[in-house]
Amino acid sequence: RDYKISSTDDLKQLADDVNSGTNYQGVYFIVTQDITYPHKANGEDGADTENNFTAIGQGKKFQGYFDGNGKTISGIRIYMNYNKNQLLFFGPFGLFGRIGSTAEVKNVTLTDTRISSGSVGGIVGFNGGGKVTNCHVTNTVEIQGIGDVTQHGGIVGYNGYLNEEIKGIVSGCVIEAKFTNCSGMVGGIAGSNDGILENNFVIGAT
Repeated sequence: RDYKISSTDDLKQLADDVNSGTNYQGVYFIVTQDITYPHKANGEDGADTENNFTAIGQGKKFQGYFDGNGKTISGIRIYMNYNKNQLLFFGPFGLFGRIGSTAEVKNVTLTDTRISSGSVGGIVGFNGGGKVTNCHVTNTVEIQGIGDVTQHGGIVGYNGYLNEEIKGIVSGCVIEAKFTNCSGMVGGIAGSNDGILENNFVIGAT
């Protein structure tokens, strides 16, 4: 069965399901229109610590197919306070927190987004052997480091593997994001990579 994603409510439902243990292996999701999250204006009281989005795959892995269909997802705000005793809540974060070896996330454009945490990827925080292809993180996206456990990448925070034969692939992606207060493992495409990176472009990231 295929599912259409057309609203913030649809993305919330997907996140709730995955974070509750439904991995959606073999299931196809397609974004059918631009999706915008309302948020506070820059400089407004509380804007720097706003949290209006739950990453898809916090502690659990998404194992399905997610096709952004060239549509834009914007306005996401994730802010996590640093707590050494709660590293699960410290990351990884992104549009997706974790994806597994059967997952593919493709054709997503991310704009007007700010993610503040210790382990961040604009599209995927932790890629455990899946594919991230043809995604674009624009220059209106800001990735902010918090604390001293750091893995920050414009597309993926960590690009890893299931085993030697099944490695995470990031291909055909473009990154223009702004990195703030990031240290440790930082990269335009991936903060840390044990998988495959191919045909990606970093354009003017700061």
